[in-house]
Amino acid sequence: MSRLLLIVLLLGAAAVPLAAQPLPGNLIDVTVDPGAPDWCGISHLYTLISPEFTQMGGASCADFDNDGWVDVFLPGNLGENNKLYRNLGNGSFVDVADSRGVTDPATATASGLLIDYDNDGDLDLVTGGHAGNAGSPVGPLMRLFRNGGEASGFTFEDVSDTAGFALAATTWPTSRGWQGGLAAGDYDLDGFLDVFGTWWWDNADLNMWRLFHSVPNRAPGNSSDPGWTPRVFMDATIESGLDFPFAGAPWQPRFMDVDRDGWPDLHVAIDFDLDYMFRNNGDGTFTDVAADYNLNGVPPEERNEMGSARGDVDNDGDFDLHLTNLFEADRFYRNDSNPSGSVYVDVALQTGLNTSAWGWGTIFFDFDNDGDLDHAAVSGFKLPTVLPYYNSFNINLYPQTYADGITVKWQNAMIHVPQFSKIFTAQGDAARGLTWLDYDNDGDLDLVVTRHQDTTAVYRNTLASPNRWLQVDLEETGGSLNTVGATVWVKTSDRVQMREVVAGSSFLCQEPPRLHFGLGPAPDPGTWVSGPGTAPTVAARGTALAGPLGPGKSPAGVQPPATAHLDPAWLVVRWLDGSMQIVKSPGANRILTVARGPVNDAGDMNADGHLTAEDEVLLLLAIADPQGFAAAYPGSPGLVVGDLDGNGFVEAADHALWLQLPPH
Repeated sequence: MSRLLLIVLLLGAAAVPLAAQPLPGNLIDVTVDPGAPDWCGISHLYTLISPEFTQMGGASCADFDNDGWVDVFLPGNLGENNKLYRNLGNGSFVDVADSRGVTDPATATASGLLIDYDNDGDLDLVTGGHAGNAGSPVGPLMRLFRNGGEASGFTFEDVSDTAGFALAATTWPTSRGWQGGLAAGDYDLDGFLDVFGTWWWDNADLNMWRLFHSVPNRAPGNSSDPGWTPRVFMDATIESGLDFPFAGAPWQPRFMDVDRDGWPDLHVAIDFDLDYMFRNNGDGTFTDVAADYNLNGVPPEERNEMGSARGDVDNDGDFDLHLTNLFEADRFYRNDSNPSGSVYVDVALQTGLNTSAWGWGTIFFDFDNDGDLDHAAVSGFKLPTVLPYYNSFNINLYPQTYADGITVKWQNAMIHVPQFSKIFTAQGDAARGLTWLDYDNDGDLDLVVTRHQDTTAVYRNTLASPNRWLQVDLEETGGSLNTVGATVWVKTSDRVQMREVVAGSSFLCQEPPRLHFGLGPAPDPGTWVSGPGTAPTVAARGTALAGPLGPGKSPAGVQPPATAHLDPAWLVVRWLDGSMQIVKSPGANRILTVARGPVNDAGDMNADGHLTAEDEVLLLLAIADPQGFAAAYPGSPGLVVGDLDGNGFVEAADHALWLQLPPH
């Protein structure tokens, strides 16, 4: 069968969308007309290396100057400046890359990560560049710009010369390729972020990825010395077991704790072969376990995967995964977690989230603030010939499901977002990077799209809805903004939502570390309050209770949290080290900063700030009957803070860990 015929057949086999339902908003491109009142001030065109190469740049969104407004970094190719667009807080941006020291025209920059690599309370900039090929090297690969913080006016210092990033000797001769993506995560749990980068080339001898381990800088100097950095990045690819000739070409990597053991694992999207899922062994090494999770389908099937998105789309307490592809179709993995781990089931064809025409960026985000994650993806390929593309937009219809009773239904909503959704069109914005942000702090999420041979687009969300929202900024000990890997849960009247802080996702992009939760409409505050009931006698510490907790039952004297009638009732943060923090009544329609507190709330089942025998009773009841516990205590975070080992289930192992906690 010819490739052209295969493409035609695959395009024709796209799932029929569900009946369209009206939406009260649209996505409007605010980068088109500089004279328009809503023009946002962003204007950036990424220059291609040559007509033969389609690699280009992504977008990174984070608040580099700590003023409460999310800024945008856009990389520039060799000979052109990077752009650092500062958010002015009035719906517009201004490029400050020159005055802040990050233009870097000597590097063919393709992606960036705004991360607090030195834990000093401001976001620094790590960039990744194209390595090129034997005929056109365009290095260097990596650059590091240290943020001087408020004292410097949030100006960056180029510390690349002392930051490490030197390649160690490899087991095969390679140092070429085009930037496939960057991701940051603390893979050794030492409290500092490490960086993983990939470089793509359609040649097995030229593909490359490298793991850079953050270590203290032993060279003389101090933080006041220009060009000196307290942390350096050493090539740990060999010692981690990741230095081997691999099939296929690597695109976007992503750190994720796939087995929920507390150690960040690593997924790499692969072109022309099977994806990798590297399990973190907890000793500095990784092992590929993709087959254990059915990551490449059953039986395994080689595809051409580019970008990745992860989110709990069905609000069942585990993260699902979407991967963009070529005409072979995207993958959408429903996560069927169990106490022994996670297993992925590809439901892309069933849900309609399988359609791409050369797919790249992909995101989960709550477009309509109804409390569940919607989905968008961008695609396109213009060279060497013009091919059609399909930018997709789908609305999550949770809790509606298909016939299996598990898989969430999705609605094709492209007719409601016409400026964003382009379907099989030979002209226009074939795209690459896609990420979300709330650039006007109005509570609905906007989009940034980097486009091939076209200017970067910003799509403002014009949603008009009574649905509420909550956004959460996290601060670690001492004001550090190194929160990558932290997870946040928010309880509303009808569901518990879960989000995670990531650095490096979609395709060549970074979504904001500020987490967004749509909360839906305000409920009747009297409809979900649970009072005390009756239950067996309280057992002694360390003794299991016999029998499950029936609906509406509670131990004598044990009260549900006093804030159970409020919506949202609580917010829980699980920091990367496994400790937890409860925030009661976090409120709605606000941006909330949660600074890490001195007390570990893990095991505090009644959320009263103390760890007592009463919490043990509630934990044992939750272990015996989680559903009954949830019904009896709808305002309790017990099923989250009771999961002490973080595997997504409250079970006997958590009780054993609870017994080791000091009372407070």
